[in-house]
Amino acid sequence: MRYLSRNASRERVREAQKARDNRAEIVRALSIGQISRRDLYKWGLLTFSGLALKNGLSPFAPSAYADGVPTGTPRSPLFGAQKFTQPMPRLAVRQPFTLTKVPSADPASNGDAAWPAALGERASRRLSYHTDFTANPTDPQFINPITGRGPIEGRPPGEVFAHQRWNEFFPQIGIVESVGSIAPNTRFHPNFPAQLPNSVWTYGAGRFQQGQLPPPLIKTRYGQPLVHRIYNNLPVDRTQNNGFGRNETQVHFHNAHNGAESDGAANTHHFPGTFYDYRWS
Repeated sequence: MRYLSRNASRERVREAQKARDNRAEIVRALSIGQISRRDLYKWGLLTFSGLALKNGLSPFAPSAYADGVPTGTPRSPLFGAQKFTQPMPRLAVRQPFTLTKVPSADPASNGDAAWPAALGERASRRLSYHTDFTANPTDPQFINPITGRGPIEGRPPGEVFAHQRWNEFFPQIGIVESVGSIAPNTRFHPNFPAQLPNSVWTYGAGRFQQGQLPPPLIKTRYGQPLVHRIYNNLPVDRTQNNGFGRNETQVHFHNAHNGAESDGAANTHHFPGTFYDYRWS
């Protein structure tokens, strides 16, 4: 009985690892457009609630070696690391910039929010710069500088995605960040192997910067409206992701009531080379 138990345990671990590998392959195919979620529905691999508890696909599916008990996943390797031997890194606190009101060409706005001149940032506005691109599609100041295609701002054009109650909650401060690949040789622990840059994406301070670990922390106050400008500095080639995810991004912010245009709205993921201005009131 002991032999059979150990054998079943080994098979359960192999089965769970195979399920993880299968899921990783599907995630990669989804991320580069080889298959779609509709395909997964048609094949019966995914339910409309997003669950995929099938044996050989999910490590939590009922196992042939566990009498219907979920398999669990193999333990993560520790590479000899010991508990509580390394300091816990503190998050990198972002220092906001003061924004000032300047005249606006938008008749529905009492002004645009100007960043400090030294940053070289264009002003934040009620309407997206995509609106200007739509009206002037060949004007280089409104074109994505990385790809040379599409607008400079990821927020869609027109009133639907204009910042709601812009004049009432005019932004007082602003923070500029980038989402990008981590620096080479980044490790989560000195004993752990270095991560490939395109295996981990995170945020970094400033315009068109690499992502950094530990990630950033923003401290602000209720009643202090802010603009959080995020540049997408991920690889333009969608396949350069090591199976990690899509190179389009969007941010959802919890614990506040914000306009839909600034709350991670569906189908407004912005592309490499663009920025997105989130106004959190």
